[in-house]
Amino acid sequence: MEPFALLAAILLVLISLTLPGWLVAWGLGLQGALRAAVAPALSLGIWAGAVWIAIGLQLPWRVWLALPLVALVVIPFVVGRLLTLRSGSKAVWPRVPRTSLPRGLWVVAGVCAAISVLPYLIGTRLGARVPQTWDVVFHLSAIRYTRETGSASPWIAFTQLNGGRQVYYPNIFHNIVALLPVSPVAVFEAMMIAVLVLWPLIIGAFTLQAMVTLRGASQSSFTMSGLAMLGAALGANFPANYVANLATPPYTLSLLATPGLVALAVSMHRLRPVTVRYPRSSKSAPSEDSPTSGALKQIQKRASSALLSSQLAPWLALGIFVGLAGVVSTHPSSLFNLVLLLGVPVAVLTVRGWREWQAARSVKILLPLAVIAAVAGASWLVLIPRLRAMASFANPNQNLWTNTWRMFADYPKGPFNLGFGVSGALFSLAALYGLVTLLRAGRLGWLTSGFIVSWVFYLLAAGPVWPGYFLTTPWYLQFSRLAPLVLMCELPLASFGFVLLLERLEIKHLTSNRIRGPQWFTALLVVVLLVASLGGTNWGRFEVVEGAYNPQKIIRGTMLTGSERDFIHRQAETLPDDALIWAAPYNGSPFWWILEGKHVVFPSLSWPGGENLEVIRDLHDGIASEQTCNYFKKIGVTHYFVDTDKTAAGARSGDYAWLWREKNVSFRLPDNLLTKVAENPTNPQDLGGFVGQRLYKVNLDACAK
Repeated sequence: MEPFALLAAILLVLISLTLPGWLVAWGLGLQGALRAAVAPALSLGIWAGAVWIAIGLQLPWRVWLALPLVALVVIPFVVGRLLTLRSGSKAVWPRVPRTSLPRGLWVVAGVCAAISVLPYLIGTRLGARVPQTWDVVFHLSAIRYTRETGSASPWIAFTQLNGGRQVYYPNIFHNIVALLPVSPVAVFEAMMIAVLVLWPLIIGAFTLQAMVTLRGASQSSFTMSGLAMLGAALGANFPANYVANLATPPYTLSLLATPGLVALAVSMHRLRPVTVRYPRSSKSAPSEDSPTSGALKQIQKRASSALLSSQLAPWLALGIFVGLAGVVSTHPSSLFNLVLLLGVPVAVLTVRGWREWQAARSVKILLPLAVIAAVAGASWLVLIPRLRAMASFANPNQNLWTNTWRMFADYPKGPFNLGFGVSGALFSLAALYGLVTLLRAGRLGWLTSGFIVSWVFYLLAAGPVWPGYFLTTPWYLQFSRLAPLVLMCELPLASFGFVLLLERLEIKHLTSNRIRGPQWFTALLVVVLLVASLGGTNWGRFEVVEGAYNPQKIIRGTMLTGSERDFIHRQAETLPDDALIWAAPYNGSPFWWILEGKHVVFPSLSWPGGENLEVIRDLHDGIASEQTCNYFKKIGVTHYFVDTDKTAAGARSGDYAWLWREKNVSFRLPDNLLTKVAENPTNPQDLGGFVGQRLYKVNLDACAK
């Protein structure tokens, strides 16, 4: 792929992920750091609105219609704000208190974005390599099908991916990138680069929003924001591992948007109307008959009315609704992520509100029970079947201590690298120091509780199989899906801990007459982190990326080598438009569809089912039965592709580790049906027979004879 094409795709993706949300945030009165943090969540909400309109009205999903739908959802926010800016307008639009991002932090964000994305650009050779993992193959094929069908509905676009069944799958990601005029691989990699670029900025804004409540808009708050950006840029478990071995774009996008949504919810709580209450036993509380009492009530009423009239509460609630709709539509697991991050403070506020609720005791008891029963019933009907299916991912071969160390050191599962563990351990230790300090002070309870709860669920998923292990079913029982939540809370806490240590050093040097400015200590800390981290995590993150992109180092087994890719490109030009290729998916056959748009029977690495399963069982004896021949004729099989090179031209792990295992099955077609079209030998000197890839034409007229 040409670098300019990749750059254009990156810019388009960045615009898609930020511009709609930025306009909505402006319309809602959000400013500064909060607007920067929440823009991706609101953008996903706008895209989700456009997608669901297209699905509901059965409209084609094409650029010429999708973009007007996006504009249709954005316009009310923008127009409403513009109307209030007219001279003489009586309407007052809400303006949330501003926490600005100074120019220096924007520079830091740019540097951290470069640090974050550099290993990916090197590992992918500027987008020249093709990612090869189970999830990526599925999502790349899904992009192709979204473009081919022109449908925003996953029930239509993903039918072929689900063996002809109409199954729901969150497809906001696929609908966004399908509109961009580049190949599925290019737009996928552009999206991964956008995640790497935006993550440090979002974490920095998120940290700033959290820390201004402790220090105000001071230099120490900006320092904490910059340190959090650096930690985010050096992250291995997230984002590096999530653009490589664990690349699940819908879930990755929902994680990218989560910090902003949390910050928006916390801001709404902070800006709520508060009524002053005196303890009943307090002598300072005015009596009911006192003239002061009436005046105080009037002041309280006016203050609450003034805040409510500013429309902060309803408009912030609207922003939360748009962002929540976006992240949940992008990936439903994000709802459970929010429960972990905000569940404790929401529960505390709910109990507090229930206690203060002036209602009959029977109503206070029966109404919550009815709500709980309704939520439980809906969950049982909607979620339980899917959660039971996810429970099949249980892994009894896990070591709790090893996985705990990996999280503490930010050391992703994969090949060992000496650099991993340095920066992660430093940030983890600083986060523990910040956590203890905040717990003692009773501050930022939402952040500390989110950190603790995320760690608890990570440990549940990282340990042995027991009843508590299945509480992590919404995350597919995978601790790697919970690691980003830990890091999301750890980075603000670590930056706070680092600043506390810096301040102690400053005090110590001041008392010993060694006067140094605070900038000197901050610069020293940054240098230490860079030296201790970049030397390791850059190479470590590079290895992580190569484990999914470099054909010689694919961790789970190489499906597509460079020469095989060239072979597919050459032969695809000779195939007719109605060609349908039969081949084993683990041999790389989905890339005929992904790279060249040539249809294959198995476009993903999902396990065969239905008639396909019956066919490969029938082919085990080397003979195609009449039923198999009729099936091939029905679906229109024209070609057969085979790859006999189990080493993938000498790759570290050449035979793809397909987890599906069933005895007495075969994808091999009988020789009497095949006419060789082309071949690509990978080891011409091998005297034991042909090794490489071959493409055959299938003669169904000779079938079952």
